[in-house]
Amino acid sequence: RSELSRERSGIQGELLDSDTRLPQIKILAPAASYDTRRWAAVLLMATVWQDLGFDVDLRGFPDLFTLLADVSSEPFNWDAYVSGYVGRPQRLDPDEFLFRPFHCSGIQDHGPNIVGYCNPDYDSIVEAQRATLDQEARRILVYKAQEILAHDVPMITLFHRREVLAYNQADFEGWTPVVGRGLWNLWSMIRVKPKTTNRTLKAGWATDMGTLNPLALGPAFEPLQWTYDTLVRIGPNGMPVPWAASDWKIIDDTTVEITLRKGMKFHDGEPVTVQDVKFSFDFIKKHGTAGFFPAALSPIDRVEIISENVLRFKLFKPFAPLFFTTFSLVYILPQHIWENIVVSEGIDSPAKWNNANPVGSGPFKLSYHRRGEELLLESNKDHFDPPQVDALLIVSHSNIDGVFASLMNGTVDVPDRSISALNVPEVREAPHLGLTDTPDHGVFFLGFNLRRPPFNDLQVRRALAHTLDHKTVVEAVLGGFGEPGQGVIAPSNKFWHNPAWEKWFVEDYQFDRVAARRILQESGYRWDEEGKLHYPIDGPPVP
Repeated sequence: RSELSRERSGIQGELLDSDTRLPQIKILAPAASYDTRRWAAVLLMATVWQDLGFDVDLRGFPDLFTLLADVSSEPFNWDAYVSGYVGRPQRLDPDEFLFRPFHCSGIQDHGPNIVGYCNPDYDSIVEAQRATLDQEARRILVYKAQEILAHDVPMITLFHRREVLAYNQADFEGWTPVVGRGLWNLWSMIRVKPKTTNRTLKAGWATDMGTLNPLALGPAFEPLQWTYDTLVRIGPNGMPVPWAASDWKIIDDTTVEITLRKGMKFHDGEPVTVQDVKFSFDFIKKHGTAGFFPAALSPIDRVEIISENVLRFKLFKPFAPLFFTTFSLVYILPQHIWENIVVSEGIDSPAKWNNANPVGSGPFKLSYHRRGEELLLESNKDHFDPPQVDALLIVSHSNIDGVFASLMNGTVDVPDRSISALNVPEVREAPHLGLTDTPDHGVFFLGFNLRRPPFNDLQVRRALAHTLDHKTVVEAVLGGFGEPGQGVIAPSNKFWHNPAWEKWFVEDYQFDRVAARRILQESGYRWDEEGKLHYPIDGPPVP
């Protein structure tokens, strides 16, 4: 092994003090049972790191939310982690990828800036793009933000997948694929129609659903999106469309008036009022713990009630993602249930309430939830856009393989996530199943912990940017259903993706072991006789 390492390095190993050897590198990632693609990609990368002289400890977590709870918490005792942002419709706006994960303000215990990246120049750019309403002027700023991230390498994009979902075409029709989420979206759930007497749509779920509290969102993001209404939805064409808001009027750059749809009711029969809407925005701004709430709500100065069905939103300053993020993500809560919940439930925070029986006004309403087994949502036939099915049964499975087995034998009709490329041939041979393949603007990545050595050293990160075999990832891991990682704004999001990534990819992110080792060597890093990597003579970089 040491001879191989010295041959690849082009230098002879030295007799070095063990105190200067790099510590073991702890990488945390979703286990193969949760996501074979991310696990396979990071395993390929970790193998190259080992050959470069790093001592790698790759640890698998049973699901993404358990992993994120670990890496986002003090004392941040890890070196790299693997995660991703699925291509939810709200994320077609670039702000979700650029602001929360990398703005200095997000560096805190349980904060969204998990990698600990802080660059004042970058902050100025992403703050400016949020406040720029002219699309072309904003795009220039979004391009610049991507350029800074490409240079600073706080993360390495593993791949951009395509959403490949199988579905029961024998019993249901009217499936509506959308960019980024395939068939696992609101429009499919309310548009799909039974072709037989079976009027219950069954979905396979590959993890524990966790809390049903809309203030502290976890894995149950989509089911809660279908249980609670929002003012706006992102339509199948990727643009905001009226939902609980029947109309809106932009008064000026910092003022928007919303007209609430008439006749809406909560699932307990109480009417949905403008008071409920104002309460929801104020209450969630104060108590919401889900990561996206602060970024979505902080631009709002106040919400004013103008009449029995009109509200006015006053912003501190212009906010370009207002419709894509804020209006499409903030749930309308029933004030009569939530306003005194701390006292009635004896809890210190509304986000800690288990909300075992969610009451919203959405197109589906909860019938029952047996945690770890299944959740039944009944169609809300009184909704202004009611589902065509009578119910949606979400069945929990221990892993994605179990979901696929149930899909093949007809126990479930649609999975909650993209299937593996290895399963595509089986689906094509199954007469009861159809297959849909849509672009995905989501991103899957390896993030570095910039709070401590060695990854607080930009040169180490630049070296490791050359350690992912993109060709193998795309061809073998994704089965051709995807493309190499090119930053946080995926190429499929064409308007916002910086085309300069084609150049940066070739120069700075191409798989090249020799280049990786050369960058380390030129930065003063050394190898001992065993091929293990040591810090430069003047020691590790100061955090």
